[in-house]
Amino acid sequence: MRFVRLAAALVIAGAFVVGCGNDDKEPEASPEEKFCSAFRDYYERSEKNAGEADSVIVASMKSFADEASELTLPDSMSADAKAGLKTWIALIADVPDDASQAEVAALGQDLSRKQVDQLDEYYLYANAKCLSATP
Repeated sequence: MRFVRLAAALVIAGAFVVGCGNDDKEPEASPEEKFCSAFRDYYERSEKNAGEADSVIVASMKSFADEASELTLPDSMSADAKAGLKTWIALIADVPDDASQAEVAALGQDLSRKQVDQLDEYYLYANAKCLSATP
């Protein structure tokens, strides 16, 4: 009988420890969740800043480019979409802080057809995964 009580006490104590341990730590966000969170923030800033000076818009683009370059890209993002994002990051990195939106748009003129297609893949991925779904 003593053995049964000891076993029951250990099971209860173990359940208590496991139950308490789950409350201490939230699971870390996946690469897709982190990317989409950053992209949604950038998108919302872009919507809010639509009428702002070009320097504000360029600063927002540069901020997202810096953040995106530090992220682990999601496995759900195709190789072409990843290449498109990397192209976009490289283009934005070269933009002067005082560039106009027209100057930023003109950067794409020197891209190859493949790079343009990759940029399109990136935009499609980001819009479908990050803006179509509720966080």
